[in-house]
Amino acid sequence: MAAKRAVSMPAGAIPQLVFRLVGSHRSGLLRDMTKVLASHNASITAMEKVRLGSQFVAIGHLWSPKALSPSDLSRELAQSIGGLNSCSVDDIDADSRENYLREATLPERRLTITAPNHPELVVAITELLAAQGCVIGKLETKTFLEDGTLKFFLNARVQTAADKGDAIENELKFITDLNPGLKITFDTNLDATNLMEHA
Repeated sequence: MAAKRAVSMPAGAIPQLVFRLVGSHRSGLLRDMTKVLASHNASITAMEKVRLGSQFVAIGHLWSPKALSPSDLSRELAQSIGGLNSCSVDDIDADSRENYLREATLPERRLTITAPNHPELVVAITELLAAQGCVIGKLETKTFLEDGTLKFFLNARVQTAADKGDAIENELKFITDLNPGLKITFDTNLDATNLMEHA
């Protein structure tokens, strides 16, 4: 029997499916997941996976050259990976498809926040970003001890209209000036991508 020919995702294609996985983490789960997807010539167009302790969560978009049954694919993934508390595959809704095209054109900035662990500071910053129509595409946080003080670190990728970047940066500087110990960067340089690094 001839080997199955892989089909590459064409430029400009829009993913059709979204998957969500929650369960026990183990070595090799991504290998098992990608084997199932490859058997259908499905491509992962975007994915985020996080492990906390013994658990993991993953969400992603899929493109396939042919229509796939979400329920059948969900069943295959659950059987292949094992140890899942939740496994779902759904068609991408119309709003998500529209956002996929729109967000692909928005410039990205890297936002980092290091501060004493005061939730109201994060509320003020996220309210500012929401008011400016920003899209926070990726966000990770942690707390850590520094000189006996519990501090909070946030690293995010933020998409915003090109003409709003400088205004947002100025407002973030104003918030920083009012709060001693608060450090914020809002950088167009995305090379420093270790999301758990802090100054």
